[in-house]
Amino acid sequence: AREMGNSEAEAKALGGIGVVRFRLGDLPAAREFLLAALAVHRATGFKNREGRALRRLAELERAAGDRAAALAYARQAVAAIRQTEYVRYLPKAEALLTELEAEAAGDRSPNG
Repeated sequence: AREMGNSEAEAKALGGIGVVRFRLGDLPAAREFLLAALAVHRATGFKNREGRALRRLAELERAAGDRAAALAYARQAVAAIRQTEYVRYLPKAEALLTELEAEAAGDRSPNG
């Protein structure tokens, strides 16, 4: 896809490989592919795909135990998806953000 100059297909492929690596438990490789996909989506202006990549990065960072990074990516995901008219992925991103915010609030609780 890259050699043919098809950025959209390149980003989809990178994101897909990232998701597969994530599911296989290879978090460093998954992060690398998802960040590469995110960079292409940002360069091409596909906000809905940017939001999905950010949500996947949030899920990855959550699995890796980095709650601060997960929360930051989830917030960015919701913001990116809200900028589009194609909000099909918004409920999933918002649900993840709500969960991460609740987890963060629990970390700050006086009883925690």
